[in-house]
Amino acid sequence: MSSMNTIYAVIDLGSWYIRGMVARKTEDGRVSPISFYEEPANNCIRHGCIHNIDEAAAIIRRIVSQLNEQLEDNTHITSLYVGVGGQSIASQEYIVRKAMAPEGEVIRTEHIESLWAEMRGASFPDKEVLDVTDPLFYVDGKQEIQAKGVFCHQLEARFQLITARRSVKQNIRIAIEERLGLRLAGILVTPLCEAQVLLSDDELTLGCCYVNIGAGCTSVSIYKNRLLAMLRVLPMGGYNVTRDLTSLRLTEQEAENIKINNVSMINDNKSNGSFRMTFADKFSEREFRSSEVNRLAKARMDEITANYLNILRLSGLLEDIGAGIILNGGGTKINKYMAAMKKILGEVTPAKIRMDRIDTENAISFIEGHISTIGLAYKATQACTDYITTNLGELVSQIETKEETPANDTVQDLFAQDRQIERKENEQRGNTDRQREDSPKQTVKKKEKTGPSFGDKLKGAFIKFGSLFDEDTNQDNNR
Repeated sequence: MSSMNTIYAVIDLGSWYIRGMVARKTEDGRVSPISFYEEPANNCIRHGCIHNIDEAAAIIRRIVSQLNEQLEDNTHITSLYVGVGGQSIASQEYIVRKAMAPEGEVIRTEHIESLWAEMRGASFPDKEVLDVTDPLFYVDGKQEIQAKGVFCHQLEARFQLITARRSVKQNIRIAIEERLGLRLAGILVTPLCEAQVLLSDDELTLGCCYVNIGAGCTSVSIYKNRLLAMLRVLPMGGYNVTRDLTSLRLTEQEAENIKINNVSMINDNKSNGSFRMTFADKFSEREFRSSEVNRLAKARMDEITANYLNILRLSGLLEDIGAGIILNGGGTKINKYMAAMKKILGEVTPAKIRMDRIDTENAISFIEGHISTIGLAYKATQACTDYITTNLGELVSQIETKEETPANDTVQDLFAQDRQIERKENEQRGNTDRQREDSPKQTVKKKEKTGPSFGDKLKGAFIKFGSLFDEDTNQDNNR
């Protein structure tokens, strides 16, 4: 089956919204979205994991129904990929060693396959393995990018296993398979899928720290030499800012509106002023001091920032992220947050989707806010729809209906239309090929260090947020 005929269906379990997408892929693997739909999570998702199974299943059922309406007649979603990025998800290093012949031997495919086979037997108490990254090989104690064909005495593979609480997979399976009667095509780790469509080859090669500040949690993915070195998920995000603002006697929706429209992370002339807000009833309004609103929001964002920087510090990989920190997620959209982080760290970049990961003729309008679902669709490999055949009675009824409808097109007209469509498709393919040849390749050049290194700037950030680190450490010691 052609890749453009294969349809993938994905669900992203966000703490604020549950989102769904159906998409095809071009011959070179780029995602070509068909339709997208989202609904508020209504607290059935907590910190990125299903909390209320029945409510989550009901929302996903409505999303699937909406997506089915955008598919061709008799084509229906029969299976789903579900993306997760919740609190309990983390990477764990798993090392497998193999002693070669005493006199040494050349590493062959079967040697590498035996390492993978041993890794598949790994198990953890109360944890489920969701994904496994490509391993980092060590040959006689030295790191080797391509181990096959190298002569050695000992071979070692260091895998990163992505694990989560068993209840994460269990709740998803119950919601999809038992409540909806659909097949669970797979559970995908959302931060890793996002990285595949966001991080450039140069960023992966130089090393980087990809941070997504979502609504209910913040994921931190550190890459070194093109491979995942660490993944951690913090149980806090932009929703915590919203909750803090409700202390001003606001509903969550009112607090969310203020967070989006009135909060600023940098003190300026507006910070000393005030603003008025009209409430949902359209009659009452209140005046708020900008300094008070900013104080609440900034305190929470400082805490989130301190925690993800602390993960980076504890990883021991400060000197290995030449491309710096790449930020994504709704929390980073808070006014002046990106500017504040650039002021402190310098090497901070907003995430941008790779144009070689999407069908640019069809997906541009889908990009904003839909990066997670695009990443999930990019990772999907199995067809998620089926063609439901029509029974004989329905088919006869459809034919009779068509016969009663006068047809204006002659056979010559239909052939003319076919030729016109074919000419347009050939022209579009030609234009696309020329655009690819003419478009310059984007590269990330490693900057010459003329001032403080990124590590020095991070150390300055650690001093700025040091009290929060101390509080976190003390709390951990008291547990």
